Parts: sequence; structure tokens; C-alpha cells
Amino acid sequence: MNQYAELAKQKWSIAQQLPWMKLVHLFTLRMFRGGDSDSNEIGATVGAILVLLAMPGVLVSLLLLDEYGSLVRFLQGKGAFDPFVAPIPDEYFFIVLSMAVCGAILIWRWDALFPDQRDYQNLVHLPIPIGRIFLANLTSIVVFTVTVIVVINIASAILFPVAVLGSEGTAQDFFQFAFGHAVTMFATSFFAALAVFAVLGTLLSILPYRAFRPVSLVVKFFLALVFLVLLATSGTVPAILDRKDYAGSLVDFFPSVWMLGLAQTLWHRHSSLFISEMSWRAARVSAVLFLLSAATYWLGFRKSFLRIPEIAERGLISSRQSHAGFIFTRIGAMGASNAVRACNRFVIQTLFRSASHVQLMLTAVALSLIAVAKLTDNVYAAHTAAQMTAARNALFSIPFIVGFLFAASLRVAFEIPVDIRANWTFRFWLDPTKQESRSIARRIMYMLCLPWLLPLTAIYAIWLWGWIDGLLHLLFSGTCMLLLIEVLILKYRKVPFTCAFPTYKSRSPLVLALYVLGFVFFGSYLPALEASALAERWDMLWFVPVLGAIYVGLRTFRKEMLQMDKLVIFEEGDGI
Repeated sequence: MNQYAELAKQKWSIAQQLPWMKLVHLFTLRMFRGGDSDSNEIGATVGAILVLLAMPGVLVSLLLLDEYGSLVRFLQGKGAFDPFVAPIPDEYFFIVLSMAVCGAILIWRWDALFPDQRDYQNLVHLPIPIGRIFLANLTSIVVFTVTVIVVINIASAILFPVAVLGSEGTAQDFFQFAFGHAVTMFATSFFAALAVFAVLGTLLSILPYRAFRPVSLVVKFFLALVFLVLLATSGTVPAILDRKDYAGSLVDFFPSVWMLGLAQTLWHRHSSLFISEMSWRAARVSAVLFLLSAATYWLGFRKSFLRIPEIAERGLISSRQSHAGFIFTRIGAMGASNAVRACNRFVIQTLFRSASHVQLMLTAVALSLIAVAKLTDNVYAAHTAAQMTAARNALFSIPFIVGFLFAASLRVAFEIPVDIRANWTFRFWLDPTKQESRSIARRIMYMLCLPWLLPLTAIYAIWLWGWIDGLLHLLFSGTCMLLLIEVLILKYRKVPFTCAFPTYKSRSPLVLALYVLGFVFFGSYLPALEASALAERWDMLWFVPVLGAIYVGLRTFRKEMLQMDKLVIFEEGDGI
């Protein structure tokens, strides 16, 4: 047995040295790490990225263990349940979660699916036919997509059936439920992947490159918005389906509903023509998307590979796009030194013309739209006076949620370097002892967050609650926004976009958790305190010493920092 294992190991080692395997390895690593294989994509290793992709399924499955446990149901006074009917809302949530996560990761990595300028320069002079490069790239896409799909769904495919049928039903019911759930999850992710490939592949095949770049950004934004809408309506759609009055409604066009029909068909627990139609629609549309993806992939690959020399000669960004941030550049130059003005212009121009940074900001826009739509919908869905009061009070959180998303996205964007790494000009201009990097970051965040957020907050707050409460809300939310920006740049000492990705640290998950906790605190807890204080307007005065103490504490902490921790750095830092 050991001999066969050793022989297989030797054959695999030999196979890895083949040119085709080298190409597959190159393309696959680029898809995980980005166009620049020297970077670690915000410091995360491939393993860390896969762990992050698996976390949503793991956490949701673990949270459901108590919901279906026999002991918990007994203590809550609930009896036995049908394991193929009761979990339908949770099954639908897993479907939209799988679809959203898979779609988001492929939208994010789309630009890394095809060879770039570095690949072209390294491969074009080698005796490798384009057909072999095509097959290697296709194989790497399949490997990348399958890996993402398996990682996203493997936890829920195991843990969710255990949670539902761990104390109910027979072994046959368990395997039938687990089989139907697993097939549905993988089919859902596969459907989302095909949808992204088909839409963006079609655009790449039919549009010239000058038009594809701006159009693809808009299309990716709307694709991400669709996935977010599906996720935001995950609690509403099952309720609509449960009312039995959905015939002819919009839910017929939701791919997630089609996949729910597939799950019920695989469970053999339905007697509805609607469910049968939904499951067949999922199969038919998936087949169409597969054929469309296959047809556009070859055209898109050939077109993108052959246009690389043209891209290198004319540049990536048109002159019109490069002047998109002209107004912000002028505003940011007011009252600043020459060095700060130069850095400010560089940062603004990068934000408006770099695809990766624009996509990150569009993600903040999409999340903000979904949050605002959800909060507004709660007002119209309220039926009682108590529900209406709670829904209207929840509207206080709009500027907090939107402001946090934009400020945090900008802070993360500052860590993403531009494609061309050259920071020697900033080394020459900036005095490392003056801490001008924090001033630059503060100016950018002020310009891109406050000029539009504060007026919109004033308009909707005065309209809903009158002049006094509206202005108090504007003053409180604006002050909290200023303090949030100060917290985000408290230890910042880089010029945005000029350093390599920070390496993955053991504290990186902690930083991510702090962002999540900060979002909950800033977007939920603070607005609730404000709504409670506005009931008695004089209670708002209690916030004055609290916010003042926070500001003094931040300034004191900054002054007490070691001098070495205040210097501007131009190399890879410690992280976000």
C-alpha cells in the first residue's frame, strides 16, 4: 500500500512540473490573490479567505441548533414538527445566503479571471499555443468556482440537517433531507456563478473595451444590489409563500424561489403545480445560463487576451474618467500645504478611476440603499401605533448606518494599493515627523462623507420630526460622525493607496470583529439612545459631556503615543 502511495506521489510531483499544470497553478493563485501575485489581498492567505467564506454557513447553522432541539422546544411549549415543512423559512435563508455569498465573491474576483498584462508579457514569448492557455485558464476558473461553492456550502450541508433532524424523524428522513438540502445549496451557488459569468461574459464579448470598463462597474453594482435584495427579503418571501396567495406575484421571478421549489421536489414533500413549475424553471434557466456562459467565455477570453497590448499602450483610464474628482480635489486643496495638496489630488483621482476602489465604494452604496429601503419598508408595514412608533424611531439610525458604511469603506480602501507601486514621490514630499498622513485621510473622509450626508439628514429629519428635533438629530449624528472618523484614523500613518497590502496577522479576525461590533453600536445602539433622549429634549444635554470626553480622550491618546508610532510609513504596515 505504501508503494502505491509513494508511486502516486511521484507521479503527482512529475505532473506538477508540466507546463499546463504550471499555468493552472498560476491562474488559480491569481484568482485568489488578485492580479498581483506578490500581494496577499489585504494580507489574507488563501486559507484565511476560505475560512471567511465558510463562516456565514457555520454561524447560521450553529444558531439554528437550539431552534429545532427537542429540549428547547419542550421548554418553549412546542410539540413535534414536520421536518420537511417547518424548516422552509430557514432553507430559503440558506438559499439566498449561498447565492449572495457566491455571487459577491465572483463579482469581486471578476477582473482576475482572465490573464492580465503581466501574464501576457510572461507567456507570449513562450512556445505555448493560445488553446492551451485557454484550457488552463478554464480549468483554473472551474477549480476556483468549485472551491468557492464547496467552502460556502459544506458547513450548512452537514450542520443544518443535524440541527433539524438530530432529535426528530428517522434515518431515512435524515438522509433524504440532507440530500435535498445539499443538492439545493450546491445548485444555488452554481446558478449564481453562472448568472455572473453569463452577464459579465456577454458584456465582455459584445462591448469594446472603452465601454466595457464603465458599463461593467454599473452592471456589477446592480448584480450586487440584486443579491442584497434577495438577502434582505429572506424573511418576507417565505411569509408570502405561506399565505397561498402568491399566484402571479413577483416572487415567481425570484431565482431563490425556484431553488426552494427544487428543494421541496427533492424532498418529495409537495403536491403543488407551483412548486413543480419553480423546480423545472430552475433547471431550464440554469441550462440556458450554462450554454450562454460557455459561448461567451471563449469569445471573452480571446478578446481580453488579444487586447492586452492595446491596453498597455493607451492606458487603463480615459481622460474623462481621470477628471471625475476635479471638484473634490479643489475643495481638498483649501488651506493645505503643497505636499498635502499633492497627496490629496492623488487620493481623489485614485478613488474615482481605480476599478477596485470604485467597486468597494459601490458596495457601500448598495448596502446603504438596502438598509434605507428596509427601514422605510418597516414604517409602511406597521399596523399598530406601537409598531409605527418603533419603526419611526428606527429611522434615526439612517445617517448612522450610511455614515458608518461609507467611512469604514474609505478606511479599508486606504489599505488597497494602486496597481502601479511607486511611492518615492511621497517619500520626497512628506516630512515623516509631521503626521500629515492622518490629515490627508481626515480631509478625504470629510469631503466624501459629510457634504452630502449632513444635508440629506437635515432634510429628512426636519420633514419627519420638525425643526427642533430635526436639528438636534443633525447635530448629534454629525458630531458622532466626526468622532467616528477620528477613531478610524486614530493610528493611521500611511499615505492612502501607496503601501503594499498589510500582512495577515493573528489579530486580523479581531479587527474584523471590531468593525462588526462598531457597526452594531454605531448603527443601532446610538440611534436608540438618541430616540430615547429626544422624548425629553433636555436629556440630549447629557451627550455633550460624554462626546466631549471621548474627543479629549482621543487627543490624549494621540499625544501619548510613542514618537516611532507617529512617523509616516511607506512600507507594509501592521494592518487596518
